[in-house]
Amino acid sequence: MIGFHIWGFGHIGKRYAEIISKIPEVKLMSIIDIDSDCLSKAKSLYPAVSLYQTTKEWQQDNEFVNHQQIGCICVPNGLHLDLATVVKRSGLHLLIEKPLDILYSKCLDFMNHLQDNDKMVFCVLQNRYTPVSQLLKHVVSNNLLGKINFIQVNCFWNRDEKYYQQSNWRGSIELDGGPLFTQFSHYIDSLVYLFGELEFQSGFLRNFNHQYTEVNDDTGIVVFKAKSNILGTINYTTSVWDKNLESSITIIGDKGSVKAGGQYMENIDYLHFSGQELADVELRGDKPEVNNYGHYKGSAGNHKYILEQMIRAVNSETFELPNIVEAAESIRFIESIYQNSQIDS
Repeated sequence: MIGFHIWGFGHIGKRYAEIISKIPEVKLMSIIDIDSDCLSKAKSLYPAVSLYQTTKEWQQDNEFVNHQQIGCICVPNGLHLDLATVVKRSGLHLLIEKPLDILYSKCLDFMNHLQDNDKMVFCVLQNRYTPVSQLLKHVVSNNLLGKINFIQVNCFWNRDEKYYQQSNWRGSIELDGGPLFTQFSHYIDSLVYLFGELEFQSGFLRNFNHQYTEVNDDTGIVVFKAKSNILGTINYTTSVWDKNLESSITIIGDKGSVKAGGQYMENIDYLHFSGQELADVELRGDKPEVNNYGHYKGSAGNHKYILEQMIRAVNSETFELPNIVEAAESIRFIESIYQNSQIDS
């Protein structure tokens, strides 16, 4: 029996608990959250689950854990690796929500200490496993577009004051980090997944409508390079009125082009290339539901797949999850954007 422990019972933590409670032969064992209101909600939903307000209290009751227990880190971004460092000492395998953290130095330090630990640690990058992402990976890996010259990523979302009022960590420098970490890190990771290491070239960031937050940006234009001197741009904003508009990636090669679009990069809008039948790269699988937070929606809600893969990993079965080094690469790139871009107030 695989046991799960969830740190953080906000939107994502609740989703984890709901999914875990429906998976056969696993058990939701405990939920840890400093917010007493969150614990009250957890108690009403999962009366048989142990509840704790601090990790120290949890550790007192869980001094010895077996090798088939998993800790899910669902706290604010800036606390991910600080908490993961403490929790992994208790002998748990770890599943850390995106982003891995908001400081690359923390990622490096955490990875260095993992070398002496036999526990598995993964970051939740569920957008990699949507049908659209898998098709794009096939197209790029098999050079179906020829020599790729240009990439464009557009992320145009809505996050208004109501969103930031829901939790006091949102919009903070130390815990949120900014929209590239909180809203758009999945789409940065899509670039890493498809093209590997990314090199920052230039960036222009602006805060148009979110002066009530601590972060300096709600909009940006970023130029980067990928392998083989591919030129790319990222255009993003959280200032779209009323609802999310678009999350898309366009890839242009000398023998073909592809664009994945929709609100959450869930559609193939365009695919045209030479020398291959379209049927060989058709879009397979059901479109995953997006994460729905009421008025707000986010990226693909593929968490069930990730949790199932984590269970396979713990059971020593074949699994499909990205390693921590891959997860850290998007943090390095985002950090370079924030450190080196021109920021206009």
